[in-house]
Amino acid sequence: MKTVHWIDYDRWGACTVEFCRNLTWQGNADIAGIGVFVSYIVEVMLASILLAALGLPYIFRLKHYDGRALTATGRLAASNTWAALHTSLGTFWDTAFMFSFAVGVAGIVSTKISLSWYDRLFLAPSLALTSSVLFAAWPLYIPNCRHTTARWVGLLAILCMLGFLCSTAMTDDQTPMYMPAFDLYCMSTYDGSNNVPAQVAEYLRLVAVYGALGMGAALVVAYSLMRVVLFCWGPSAWPLEMLSRVEKKGWLGGWVLAWCVLLTGLMFANLIYFAIMRYLMFQAAGPSLRENRWGFGQVLALATWLPAVLDFVFVVTGHLKALEYRLPVGVDLFVSEKAVANGNGTNSDASDEESGGILVEDRGRIIGRGSPYRTTTSI
Repeated sequence: MKTVHWIDYDRWGACTVEFCRNLTWQGNADIAGIGVFVSYIVEVMLASILLAALGLPYIFRLKHYDGRALTATGRLAASNTWAALHTSLGTFWDTAFMFSFAVGVAGIVSTKISLSWYDRLFLAPSLALTSSVLFAAWPLYIPNCRHTTARWVGLLAILCMLGFLCSTAMTDDQTPMYMPAFDLYCMSTYDGSNNVPAQVAEYLRLVAVYGALGMGAALVVAYSLMRVVLFCWGPSAWPLEMLSRVEKKGWLGGWVLAWCVLLTGLMFANLIYFAIMRYLMFQAAGPSLRENRWGFGQVLALATWLPAVLDFVFVVTGHLKALEYRLPVGVDLFVSEKAVANGNGTNSDASDEESGGILVEDRGRIIGRGSPYRTTTSI
């Protein structure tokens, strides 16, 4: 027998929908509100698009092994399009980490002070979803950063989220049995009832939380083994040119692709879980539920992703516009305004000092003069 509020009955007693609605359950809109749910959808969709686009060189690398195909893959890896998407992924990574950190802090605080299983229903899966996004983007972003400091900060971010996830998962099944009738109705599947949506949701929760926990630990172990034991990376920790030129490391591209696919699956598992649980909440609580009301917290949660979305849109629209002025692959040539004014596009009558132009190189070869504000770099 368990005591729930003022009523004594079996652990999963006869709690009907009518009884739940008569309690006018209010829930916690900050945890599972409409704004938070929509922000999760935006995060997962944007992550899926970026991962698919940045994973193309790895797919080509695995599909072709002849010299011409490898050269084409290397050009794709060094293209301006890939570099722009990588920059956009950086903005997305920063936003995702801040969002995940906020969810992690909220999860630890709530699981320590709250006695409701409502936190168990949403906090651990929320952290699993946001952590899965970081874990999936890590192989495509952090190792390709040029500076060692950025790579160490990325690894520290992964360790931080892994710690949050461990703490939340450890308290996940230890929450006291003091809870509102809403939780009794939604989670009645634990005693083998015929609540199929709740059963599916519970399986998804277990897969998402402990799957993300295992994948995060595997990421740290894999990075440590590859970094210390297998080979010593140079100035660029995991360049795509290495995948396209060194055939012995072709398996690395397959590992990256498999990793991204598995974690993308975990992201969508979390989204499905949230959709099912929100459906069960509305079944149980009816019109008294606050989860579909837009408040300040819900607007703020959705607005968090505005910079990442705008950056991605800017990159895509800029690339489409640049297609009108296509240059040879690997070339990033910008002519100074003074050269355009001269009408020849080369500024041959002016010196570097007068025009402000600088030499633009394509893999070490001087190909022309361009703007002093941008130069070509290879990934």
